Amino acid sequence: MSLISPQSLSSKIESPNLILLDVSPASNKAGLEARYPDLMIPGSFVVSIKNELAISGAAFPNTFPNEGIFNSFCKSVGITSDSEIVVYDNLGMYTAPRVWFIFKTMGFVNVSVLNGGLSAWKEDGGEVERRMIIERSSSGNFQGKIKQGSIKSFDEVEANLSAKSFHLIDARSEGRFNGTSPEPRARLSSGSIAGSTNIPFTSLLEDGMMKSVEELKEVFSGYQKYSELVFSCGSGMTACIDLLAADQVVDVPMAIYDGSWSEWAERQKLFR
Repeated sequence: MSLISPQSLSSKIESPNLILLDVSPASNKAGLEARYPDLMIPGSFVVSIKNELAISGAAFPNTFPNEGIFNSFCKSVGITSDSEIVVYDNLGMYTAPRVWFIFKTMGFVNVSVLNGGLSAWKEDGGEVERRMIIERSSSGNFQGKIKQGSIKSFDEVEANLSAKSFHLIDARSEGRFNGTSPEPRARLSSGSIAGSTNIPFTSLLEDGMMKSVEELKEVFSGYQKYSELVFSCGSGMTACIDLLAADQVVDVPMAIYDGSWSEWAERQKLFR
């Protein structure tokens, strides 16, 4: 399953194959605040997406890692084909779906997002400790390979304006999508890509947890008709929350427009 409850995680917390990844961000563009910024689940590897699971120095933020970067990371935290990975963050559910998507796209199947993140874990009685860097094993041997079609490029999205081979869903706020609220990134105007629709990622969560399957079915009821869904946001991060939600209830191919609005607005010269 792509989501795991605190209760289910607790039942397997002693498993020797379990690897916990704390991918809590140092900051965020959504203005979210962590309830427990200084805590983590014991034994977790503290991971920087920017420094370890993205292409450093790329033109746009959070650029999807290449296979070399991903495989080096897997080696550093001891990931093998027998590992079971649970990813979480301390904002409920913000950055963890991005790492889940990276692993799935690289061909690693047994990976889940902790529903509700660290807050849900602690408030369900789960053990916590002060957030710290723990020693890494460097014994991993999993070799990922990017699944073709999972990442859409600027050119593919631009071509889709006329081809309409997939439908684009934007996870940003309604104001940013409609162009009535400013973009948090300097210089860029807000607005949206022609033909896209808006499902703000916040509308899919309740107190940091994914809404029920019944509620998600209602949100995505009109999207099963499309042959493929592609998700976008500001920089490819929260788009993965929408994709994770859709994955619970929609059975069509899905992908991420990795450059998202940061790339689109920049290349279309949509400046303030």
